[in-house]
Amino acid sequence: MHLRRLRLQDFKSYEAAAITWGEGVNVLVGDNGSGKTNVLDAIYWLGMGRSRFHRRDVLSVRAGAAGALLETVVAADDEDRTHRIVIPTQGQRRFLIDGQAVPSIREYLGSIPLVMLTPLDQELIRGGREIRRRFFDMLFSRLHPPYLQAIIQYHRLLQQRNRVLKAYYGKEEGRTLAALLDRKIVPLIRQLTTYRQRALSEMAGRIGDFHQALAQRPEAAAVRYHPSIAPEADPAEVLARTASRDWDNGTTTRGPHRDHFEFLINDRPIETASEGQQKTFLVALKMAEWNVLASTRNVRPLLLLDDIFDKLDADRSRRLLDLLAHHGGAQTWITDTSLQRSRQVVGASAQYYSVTIEQGISNIRPL
Repeated sequence: MHLRRLRLQDFKSYEAAAITWGEGVNVLVGDNGSGKTNVLDAIYWLGMGRSRFHRRDVLSVRAGAAGALLETVVAADDEDRTHRIVIPTQGQRRFLIDGQAVPSIREYLGSIPLVMLTPLDQELIRGGREIRRRFFDMLFSRLHPPYLQAIIQYHRLLQQRNRVLKAYYGKEEGRTLAALLDRKIVPLIRQLTTYRQRALSEMAGRIGDFHQALAQRPEAAAVRYHPSIAPEADPAEVLARTASRDWDNGTTTRGPHRDHFEFLINDRPIETASEGQQKTFLVALKMAEWNVLASTRNVRPLLLLDDIFDKLDADRSRRLLDLLAHHGGAQTWITDTSLQRSRQVVGASAQYYSVTIEQGISNIRPL
């Protein structure tokens, strides 16, 4: 699949723009702050139904405008489909495919498969456990729609359980309510833990292979899953055993919301690795995400690489592009501040675009 064109109206720094894309690599060149990343975020919006960079929809609307419009034409399976998102400053965003409304983001999510790598992804290396859980939850939800339903239901019940633990401490009524909730939570714990274990085992080898191919030296990259409740354990027994501590703390201390995904280089935590190793691991992780989506969905996801040359040197960047070509290619977007550097690394076969900004309004044109 690939995007034929993109239309923006009052989106972030763009008043109006219409861009036709190349089917291979598209390179956006311009100064920092010119609006290159905003184009990538528009594509991310169209694939994921939200911004990669913020949770408030109004921040995606150009200052002073009543709302933003995103539209793209997607070519897949010998047919074109038009995806449109309307983002008002007030009210709910709206999703349409070929003019037909899609009721919710849950149903729209992943309608354009993509993977994005941005400087924000450094959080996966340096941030806390919650950030890594959120990354894998999003990926697993795209791979397996029942997982999305299960994780939403689990967190809803978890919130209810924690409210009971806080409000009914020392009261028999609270223990009755907690027991009712536990009966609903237990099968979800089994479902989520089992799927996380299986899906990660399928992805782990890909991470190691991509890291090795990018690094070109003997380094073993791995992800290790540490479930809060072991897959072979009975979640009901674990919750019963930790009940006293849960009541004392006013929160649920065991469950998938406490699982940990550990990143390793040569069997040591990624936090102890060099900056170059961390960058390579992050790119390998994203390439594994792309690869597992491609094999599961039987489609080549779009690949959005923001400031990729800041993450990798020229040699590793070329290896990344070679890997993409070897795995069947993907329509790719790369942002860079240097046209000369991009042409040296990416080559003449890419489509290049100049992105400029004047008086707060961004413009994009082919070179």
